[in-house]
Amino acid sequence: MMKLLYSIKESAAALAISRARLYELISANQLVTCKLGHRTVVRGEELVRFANNLKINDRHTSGSSDV
Repeated sequence: MMKLLYSIKESAAALAISRARLYELISANQLVTCKLGHRTVVRGEELVRFANNLKINDRHTSGSSDV
């Protein structure tokens, strides 16, 4: 079962990015956070939404031909 809330450190680890990059995404409003008391947390569904919206880099359609 997926966790409901992730700390900043856990969120960065889940997305395989640095904490600094995570804060950049938050500042750019690309990732929504919540406050839980004094803690900033990210909902699990928000991490999934962000990951699902990433552009897929398809190297097979770069125009090169093997023929």
